[in-house]
Amino acid sequence: MLVPSLGNHPSRVFDGWDDIPPAVCIVLQVPRKYLEGLESLRANDIGTPILQCEIESQLHQNIFSAIHFFFGTTTPSTSDPRHLIPNEDTTRWRGSSPLIVSFYVPSWLLTVQTPRTKVRLRIHPRSIASPMIYSVLGPLLCIFSADLLDKTHVQVVRRRPGDPREPVKLQGSNNAPESHTQLVSMLTDKDSKKVDGLTGKLNIKHPTLQATFRACPLSDIKVEQSSPFSMLVSIGQAHQEIVSFPYPIDGSNPKTRIARKSLYIEVDVGLYQPNSHQEGLTANPFPVVQRNSNLIPWNIHRVNLEKLPEVDITHPKCQWLAHHLLVTLS
Repeated sequence: MLVPSLGNHPSRVFDGWDDIPPAVCIVLQVPRKYLEGLESLRANDIGTPILQCEIESQLHQNIFSAIHFFFGTTTPSTSDPRHLIPNEDTTRWRGSSPLIVSFYVPSWLLTVQTPRTKVRLRIHPRSIASPMIYSVLGPLLCIFSADLLDKTHVQVVRRRPGDPREPVKLQGSNNAPESHTQLVSMLTDKDSKKVDGLTGKLNIKHPTLQATFRACPLSDIKVEQSSPFSMLVSIGQAHQEIVSFPYPIDGSNPKTRIARKSLYIEVDVGLYQPNSHQEGLTANPFPVVQRNSNLIPWNIHRVNLEKLPEVDITHPKCQWLAHHLLVTLS
């Protein structure tokens, strides 16, 4: 989707496209000669580098770490020229085929490109095992770079080569049957016109839950506050649903409306007040609670190191671990 208010404009990248999906795949072809410098290094000097792809222009720099590789070539599909067929070179490092790199990017990012927009394959600087890599790749650790509009080395396609159904599968992984939907509205005071509460509406969608809801006695439908931002709705003994609110609430005296025929539950709650004695939300950024005779900083994450297994990071098989830990601190 192109949003004119953000300054987007028709892009040469998408010339001839009838519709533009929210995300597209960039396929970067790295000629084999750009890998020869790395191949000449010893294994100890290369280590386990972490690779990343970048889109950089005068306006922005975006880094992508979810990337796929294979040695070989790609050919356009006869049925859809914007879909590439992979031709993998099974000899891999022993062969001479280019390296094919692919990664997904938001489509809108390619609509704000400038004439100097570059697509790069780089090594993350925190994963360098030896300064010898700098002597081969230079200070930017760039393995290969090409213009976004370079049709020889850069192609923008709808789906990753070799897995055309990947976007569908990724979307399907988040499409579990929903048991309910939620709506939140404001309650206003008629005289002062101020917001003095919120209404959360729970629409029962799942057939099994609908049957349970219709048959459940009113006394077995209970509502209680479960967090500063949510109410827990219990439907019988087997089903519990969360009604979430965008603002801290006071659920100590909720009002509930139950509609069996229309299959929904509405919960009215008040707004949390700074001078409230309600538990669960505090303006103190460093609350301390007492458990038995111990004082515990409630708002600080902690790990009991004595319970964790010991890892010898000096062991040769654990050399890669140090590089990954460094990346987490970058």
